[in-house]
Amino acid sequence: MRRDVIAFDDGYFPPTFKESRGKTLLIGVLYHEEAAISKILWDIIVVDGLSTTNKIIDMVSILNAYSGNSVIILDGITYAGFDVADPDKIYLATKIPVISFIQYPLDLERIRRTLIKHFSDYETRYRVIHRTYTKATPLITPWRVVRFYAVGITREEALSLLRGLMIYSPVPEPLRIAHMIASYLSKYMLEKGYLS
Repeated sequence: MRRDVIAFDDGYFPPTFKESRGKTLLIGVLYHEEAAISKILWDIIVVDGLSTTNKIIDMVSILNAYSGNSVIILDGITYAGFDVADPDKIYLATKIPVISFIQYPLDLERIRRTLIKHFSDYETRYRVIHRTYTKATPLITPWRVVRFYAVGITREEALSLLRGLMIYSPVPEPLRIAHMIASYLSKYMLEKGYLS
């Protein structure tokens, strides 16, 4: 079955922006199976804020209007520092399958200690990270082992979709493109003073 992909990644920000001292970009791209990007949306998110989940839901409502059969792919669980993208909440709000793609292993205990040290709402953030990561499925690729967590779609369907999108690296192509756009555009906007 043909699936379009709505992929999300965040942009660059300097370390001085941590603890809600600055902003970065959230990029959403609509990617069609024939390897074509048809739509790109962007929004601004606060570093270490707690708005990414809702902003993704809003952006999906716009992008999905151009696709009748989408899957959302998130670049991991955390965005803009320690903001979290909650795949379960996004699925419940949009009724569109969500895959959290996790490139590297996480040290959950270290993350928990960091959250406790810096955030009064650490339990909310850690709950999403812990739930998503501990339920993630390992995926062996020609490059390395990655993980994914899927909701609203079977593991087998998600596995097949991800493998088909790994063209140049273990990062699915829509995420790779979203990452490049987010990185370059955020650095440009930062240089021009739009994200301070």
